[in-house]
Amino acid sequence: MEEFIYRNRARASTANRAQSMIKRLDKLERIKLPEETKTVKIKFPQPSRTGVRVLALKNVFKAYGDVKVYQGLDFELERGWKMAFVGHNGAGKSTLLKVLGGIIPIDSGERAIGFDVKVGYFSQHREGQLDMNKTVLQEAQSTGRMSADVFVRTVLGTFLFPGDTVHKRVEVLSGGEKSRLALAKLLLDPPNVLLLDEPTTHLDMASVDALIEALKEFEGTICCISHDLYFLNAVADHVVHVDQGKITVYPGNYEYFKRRQAQWHEENPQAVDVPVVEAKKADKGQSAAPAAMSPKKRAKLEDEVLALHEKLEQLAAQLGEPAVYEDFKKVQAIGEEMEQVQADIQRKEGELSA
Repeated sequence: MEEFIYRNRARASTANRAQSMIKRLDKLERIKLPEETKTVKIKFPQPSRTGVRVLALKNVFKAYGDVKVYQGLDFELERGWKMAFVGHNGAGKSTLLKVLGGIIPIDSGERAIGFDVKVGYFSQHREGQLDMNKTVLQEAQSTGRMSADVFVRTVLGTFLFPGDTVHKRVEVLSGGEKSRLALAKLLLDPPNVLLLDEPTTHLDMASVDALIEALKEFEGTICCISHDLYFLNAVADHVVHVDQGKITVYPGNYEYFKRRQAQWHEENPQAVDVPVVEAKKADKGQSAAPAAMSPKKRAKLEDEVLALHEKLEQLAAQLGEPAVYEDFKKVQAIGEEMEQVQADIQRKEGELSA
């Protein structure tokens, strides 16, 4: 905002907008940021090497009651791939991840595991894998891999267990703390196939960056689901688009996937919206410049965009509640609402940038 004011307050055409922004800026609370801390570089242990084909699903059928999620599904996962699963909420991303990991049974078909494959599944809700009677440090050291105390404590510090907090008993930890501890354990002794469902939910930015670096250097295979697009774009080299029981694999990161979706939208203008909502482009016949937006309307739009982002975060948090994520129809309903909110954000941000 300060940069905008600096660049535009002296120009007659934008002086009013700059003055309006000065008034808004004066009302904002100034937040003093802490001094920048040094980035911790962690070298996580590497897993054993698998065969070329890691996991394969053949003619898989999976349903929840009357709701058919997958029918005749074929899918193969190869060694070293780092895949992001994307699509509508309720489209079946988590189901696909759990089927690959053997967490839930399939109704028919085949799940084939490759040579020397060891699968590790992480979800922010899998707390049963922790021993409630141990301390954080003891639980982190219980992986079976011999690691120095200093290394284990460094990893725990990166995942927000600094200093003496490593001596807290697991039973008194919050749900988010248990989730972070389970993730730290997984990385301290990683299997060669990691299946991650929302691994960044309870992490701060420094911890997310540490996780990204660990996964980028990880020599095994990764499949992940996340609402954190920064995380997906940094980690994934393949994108799996899940839509109405069908999957499409895109070689490339999340930005590449978005470009392909935008291209698809241009080639199929009458089709139903794809999951990644792009701002609508102006018709080629439109040549007249849009009328200038009043400062009052711009401020109102900016407030509406902020409120929509907050609503999107609240809906995403609801998906993490046990009563919700165990109910497939509730997940679908929340997913549809999230898509509408995302579309509203894209539309209003498009108006602001016009």
